[in-house]
Amino acid sequence: MDGLDYSEVSISESTKRNQNAVKEGRCTLIQADVTDMPIEDETYELVSAFSTIFFWPDLIETFKEVLRIVKPNGQFMIAQGTDGTNPEDKEWINPDEGINVYTGDELERYLLDAGFKSVEIFKKEGTYLLVVIAEK
Repeated sequence: MDGLDYSEVSISESTKRNQNAVKEGRCTLIQADVTDMPIEDETYELVSAFSTIFFWPDLIETFKEVLRIVKPNGQFMIAQGTDGTNPEDKEWINPDEGINVYTGDELERYLLDAGFKSVEIFKKEGTYLLVVIAEK
């Protein structure tokens, strides 16, 4: 299992929390920008993003970069605590600062435009939780 984050603080904290796995070589943590990941093509069967795409620029281009590191028939899973319909989202969303929230339908369109071949959308009934799984 590997992890990537733009934030030096997040990488430092992850290293502390996963120090045994890092020390044993079971986990590599990379500080990098998701728009230009220093990872070889077709490295992972599964790539996940948990409550982070709110901050990603140009989703189609960034999803193309994710697609690049996913193996053929591999998957990209996006999990977020909001499905883009929660009225409370307006309190923290600020497109001027690069913070956006997306509906499942928007994410499906962006993922397909980026080159993923299929997309499944899962919403937890009675909540705003959203999980999207795209296959390469």
